[in-house]
Parts: sequence; structure tokens; C-alpha cells
Amino acid sequence: MILLLFQATFLTPPAIAVLRQHQDAPGIMRYHSQESLKDKSGRTWQVVLFKKIIPGQPTRLNLRLVGFPGMAEFTHPQFLEIATAGGKLLTAPDVFAQAAPAPNVGQYDVTDVFAKLQADESLTLSIPLNHGQPLSLTIPKSLVIEWQLLITEIETDPPDFSRHLEKSISNLIPQPPSLLDPPLPFKRGRVQSLSP
Repeated sequence: MILLLFQATFLTPPAIAVLRQHQDAPGIMRYHSQESLKDKSGRTWQVVLFKKIIPGQPTRLNLRLVGFPGMAEFTHPQFLEIATAGGKLLTAPDVFAQAAPAPNVGQYDVTDVFAKLQADESLTLSIPLNHGQPLSLTIPKSLVIEWQLLITEIETDPPDFSRHLEKSISNLIPQPPSLLDPPLPFKRGRVQSLSP
């Protein structure tokens, strides 16, 4: 597994993007961003955005939500609603419409949705759950920026981040107008192998 780290420095605390790489099979790579977030009811969820690169096939982007067993159960099939801070309301289809690996796991195809999103606004995910309050989960701007790196910068195997890092950081992190000239400093991305 490869751990890819990006860090940008500006007036607020540093934003760090952590992207992970797995080889699912020879020639098949999976890249993902994983974060633990609390919903509006105080429940903790694992939020995983991932893409699988298979030679000769279109790349799909999936969002997986995982709650603690027994805490909540997803309803299938059910569309995931994604609301932007700017007022857009989009929906993503249920990948586990026929069968889910566990009742506390939901997965949604967000390929088309994320093509319509901006990197500088937070999101709210909403979906009904069985036997309890609906899930309402806020995705902060910092995580949306991390997702945009995953979506736009990983297109090859192995990905060449050196060509894109400076462009990505400057495009994805909003900066006050007074700081646009000269460019703000940033630390270059590092690729760190977790394998022996």
C-alpha cells in the first residue's frame, strides 16, 4: 500500500490530504480517501471515496459510508442526496441496491455528481436509515479538496503527482485576494511506502 500526502501552508491551519493506494489484482489499482466524521446526531461514520482503475474500462467513483454495527441500518435501494453550500441538490444511485455486504454499509456511485461540484464549498450528505433518524453528514471544505485531488490527479498508474501538485494546491485552496501575489509557499507532496 502506498500513502500519498499533500500539505499546503497558508494563514489557517495546514490542510493535509491523505490518499491511499491498493493493488486489488495485477493491473487493477484502487485509490481512496478515508475520513471519520460525526453526523448531526453525534454518530461516527467512516467516509471513504474511492476510484478503481482497470485498464480498458471507464473509471467509476464510489462513496462508501460505514456506521458502527447495530448503530444504524441503510435502506436499499435508496438514492444519496448531496447538497452543496451553494444550494445545489444532487443525487447518487445506490450501488448496493440488490444486496449489501452488511446492514451498516452504504455505497453510492458519485461519478456524475462530482463532475458538477466545486472544490471550494462544503457538502451535506443525507439519506434515510431504517429504525432511526436519517443520516445527515457534513463534509468540510478540507475533505472536499482532498477528494478533488483524488478525482483529478490520479489518472495513471503510477500517478505522476509532481506535474500537478503546484497547480492543484493553487486551484483548490481558496486564498484571500491580498495574498494572491506573490504565491503562497507550500510543501511539495511526498510519496511514502508503507510496505516493507
